[in-house]
Amino acid sequence: MKKQVISRKKFNQLLEIYVAKTFPKKNSQYRFILFLELNKLKQQNSIQIPFILQYWHQALSKTKLLDLGCGTGGATVAWSLKGVKSFGIDQLEEDLRLAKLRGYSEGVSPRFILNKKLVLPIKSDTFDIVVCDQVLEHTIDLSKTVSEIKRVLKEDGIAYIDVPNRFFPLENHYHLLFVHWYPAPVCKFIIKIANRKYFDYPVFFLSYFKLRKELIKNQLEIVATGADYIRNLNTSSIKNIVAKVLLTIGIPFYFFTPTIQFIVRKRKNNEK
Repeated sequence: MKKQVISRKKFNQLLEIYVAKTFPKKNSQYRFILFLELNKLKQQNSIQIPFILQYWHQALSKTKLLDLGCGTGGATVAWSLKGVKSFGIDQLEEDLRLAKLRGYSEGVSPRFILNKKLVLPIKSDTFDIVVCDQVLEHTIDLSKTVSEIKRVLKEDGIAYIDVPNRFFPLENHYHLLFVHWYPAPVCKFIIKIANRKYFDYPVFFLSYFKLRKELIKNQLEIVATGADYIRNLNTSSIKNIVAKVLLTIGIPFYFFTPTIQFIVRKRKNNEK
């Protein structure tokens, strides 16, 4: 079969069309989401991947990775470009179509899987790394999803988990202050009058403590948190400098960061 080819310029144009289907171009959400989509590879290569690789020391060419809730494939493609055997899984067909095209535009062809169920169509002990970036806040069963992450991880494998911070005053999806601190009906009303589009899929706002409790319940060993993530950030940004200063003076990261990170490890059977 002849390998498909698409230019980066053409792919970026398709991303603009894709985002415009959901958000009016004059809406601030459109500009924010488009910026994220256009810069996914850059973000992965400059922040997420270097952080994760501090805790993974095996050869990348022999590493197998799952991007859970891969969306348009930013992480899946970024890891593929580093020689990792990458798989992306998502429940939205349009996102997976774009994910494949993103791969073609970069010269790689990771495998993408459509799955609309909580149970993953994957054998146990399959992956060395699972990436779950901005996904858990959308799952209707947090405990089941975390247990599935553990199930598909190999022994001694690691998972990177990143979610919006329940305690941060600016909500990550709608860019509205405090909206996620109100009851759901009030939240929806504020989103409507602020001319934001309410997502068709659920958004459950997670705190550091709730997510940590769930990870521990599933017997996943926490090897790094958002505090380690902040220490790993490039200090050239004023925002990052401020975060490091706040951390240094003893303010817990989960009170001032917009997102929460964990890296967890699946213990070997002979470990307690």
